[in-house]
Amino acid sequence: GRCIVHEEFSPESVKAVRKDYPGVKVLAHSECSPTVVQEVDMVGGTTDMLKYVKASDAKNFMLVTECGLTDRMKTEIKDKKVVGTCAICPYMKKVMLKDVLTALKNPTPEQIIDLPEDILKGAKKSLDKMIELAEQ
Repeated sequence: GRCIVHEEFSPESVKAVRKDYPGVKVLAHSECSPTVVQEVDMVGGTTDMLKYVKASDAKNFMLVTECGLTDRMKTEIKDKKVVGTCAICPYMKKVMLKDVLTALKNPTPEQIIDLPEDILKGAKKSLDKMIELAEQ
């Protein structure tokens, strides 16, 4: 699991934004590298970012994510200035729900990935923790 959009960001790019825009709040999706995550004010998913901006007293925000969320926030939250990068993931735009359903119900041989049991147990532990945190 990597995202080419989020891999484009670096700690140096976050620092450059802060230098050019003092006081800006920088938000990043958790797909960013740990070194980028350490430099930002908030890390989370799309819904988390929306809630953060709406609840914050700050007026200026930089989003480290795909450009669609920036446009959405500009439309929904008119009293704050939100800027972001405009990097688009060419792969995410190809994902169609009907294709996901087909792959889940009737996968082709190249869509089937066999993983060792210890990897599956670790993955389940992570998923269970994410669900637990989301429910809180």
